[in-house]
Amino acid sequence: MRNLSASERRILQKKAAAFLKAIPPVEKDESGYLSEKGTMQVQKCFENILRAHRAVGGCMTLVYPDGTEKIFCHGYARKKTGETVDSSTCFRVASVTKLISTYGVMSLVESGALNLDEDISRVLGFSVRNPLFPDRAITLRMLLTHTAGIRNAELQIPGKESPEARFSDPEIWLESAPGEKFLYTNLGAGLTGAIAEKASGLLFEDLMQERIFRPLGICAGYGAASIPANRVIADGYSVKALFPPRLRYDAEYQRRQRAEERPGESYVTTVGRLITDAHGLGTMARLLASKKDTKVLKKSSLDEMRTVQENVGGVRSAGRGLNVAFLKEVIPGADLIGHQGVAYGMCSELFVDIASGAGVGIMTNGVRLNKMALQPAGAELLLLGMRAVREKF
Repeated sequence: MRNLSASERRILQKKAAAFLKAIPPVEKDESGYLSEKGTMQVQKCFENILRAHRAVGGCMTLVYPDGTEKIFCHGYARKKTGETVDSSTCFRVASVTKLISTYGVMSLVESGALNLDEDISRVLGFSVRNPLFPDRAITLRMLLTHTAGIRNAELQIPGKESPEARFSDPEIWLESAPGEKFLYTNLGAGLTGAIAEKASGLLFEDLMQERIFRPLGICAGYGAASIPANRVIADGYSVKALFPPRLRYDAEYQRRQRAEERPGESYVTTVGRLITDAHGLGTMARLLASKKDTKVLKKSSLDEMRTVQENVGGVRSAGRGLNVAFLKEVIPGADLIGHQGVAYGMCSELFVDIASGAGVGIMTNGVRLNKMALQPAGAELLLLGMRAVREKF
């Protein structure tokens, strides 16, 4: 998710105010949880939003400040088989992958296997340099803030082109020095996975299972083949205004594809491959909002991720944390942090309000999209979710 421009922020603020005015406050009980009536209100509004944006199916996880979660589902996971969405349905979360993958990277930083400000060439075993600035090292912090000066260029087909060959291409580099300019780049984000694999000696999938997913007890994996056979994975659909949804991501076909990879050979894993369910996304939201040490990461690592990286470690101006975007005052009275994901018609959101500890996770498998930095369907569901879990909103 790229940073919002000033004009985009103003537009979203106006739309947010109008949307909140149009929907009534949801009813809650004395403890602040949704009442039975409030739950029905949220479910109805959730479904109306998805229908308005022609969504095939979707799931929304609400995370209360005390960590309790509530899940809402609607629509189809796979239209051709008629399988409906429920709380166990797994979705591909697109670029939300980048945020969640950073948990694994920070785990390696904590253990000393990686350093945010070390020249990544030392870990990769080959030189990574902008040919216009051969004396300026590229660091992990730059990759995690999208300030390394790498264009959002074409990704590799796994096994077709090595990271060394791809990043030696002078055409992928900007004319600005490393650390100087923010440019959201899938290509640069993917390189973090190769770096983590080189440092750990593990495939990124195995690293995350060992250090993050299994300790937290969640179902998640980097590709359909990693998800247990008894779990339904939602297909992805391209949705237009007038035509029926068109299948773009066949989950069962992808489930049969198993690439033979060795650590450090791929730079696509950490871009947008992650698949998880509603509980998994909620758990990732709780981790992002945590104000104390957790079983997988220390508070200091989470604080680093959540801190705007301005004039830190060679990064001049990023406007974001470590693979964490900021939605300051887009939603009235809340400074949200998190990430959006859009791919194959899917739209996902994971955002938390640090002040309250409330969070919202959203997964859809086909909605109408536009060129806004924050997609309309995701923005409306985010507003609805935050209204439901924050005390005063």
